Amino acid sequence: MARKLVLVSVVLLNFAVLFAATAAKPEVKTEGAAVKNEQAAAHSVNYFALTVVIAAGALGIAAAGCGLGQGMAVSKAVESISRQPEATGQIQTALIIGLSFIESLVIYVLLIALILLFVNPFMKFFIQ
Repeated sequence: MARKLVLVSVVLLNFAVLFAATAAKPEVKTEGAAVKNEQAAAHSVNYFALTVVIAAGALGIAAAGCGLGQGMAVSKAVESISRQPEATGQIQTALIIGLSFIESLVIYVLLIALILLFVNPFMKFFIQ
């Protein structure tokens, strides 16, 4: 439990440092169209890079959770089949339905990641 807590806190700290490094850029006081265009380009690159990192991180976390859940489900199914072999058909049916529900989590996260990467509905709020 402590190892998981340390791992999660390190990952969150890395994301916070990455966000702080991209958000805390010094502003140039010079007024001009070229300077504003350069600043907008820099902010848009940071925004898209952060979007890619967040989408990849979310997909990795979902895949890890899915893998753990499927492993636990299969181990419990095999254990219950070994205890009661005559209920193999019912256990397999419940296992396959459960595995499909677990796998749907990763598919939903993949769909959201693809929307964030290619459609990006929040772009109008961050890039002007």
